[in-house]
Amino acid sequence: MLILAAPKGTTKESAAKKLGLKTYDTALPQPWLDDVVNTLFTPGSPTMENYPTRTRLYDAVLSGTVWSYDGNLFGRPYALTEEALNLINAFNEIKGYEKIEQPSVITLA
Repeated sequence: MLILAAPKGTTKESAAKKLGLKTYDTALPQPWLDDVVNTLFTPGSPTMENYPTRTRLYDAVLSGTVWSYDGNLFGRPYALTEEALNLINAFNEIKGYEKIEQPSVITLA
């Protein structure tokens, strides 16, 4: 997985294409997104220190993630930003899911 360091205003679609994704959706499955936000936005969670409102957490996951179908019939979250990767991995750790490996970083000019 590659993480994108892109200029402000870069769209999820252009970022996904630049990262070489072939089959993806910029929309995320609502039940998955709700589960991530509800799991991470709990009293006492370290996540709440950086995301004091549910909306900020929701926006961070939504804006930094696409749903990739490359190599997977059902798809999986694909982080476009380091922030999204960290949030997805925090969610995966709580749920007991596999951690996404730390990716390489590429920068778009």
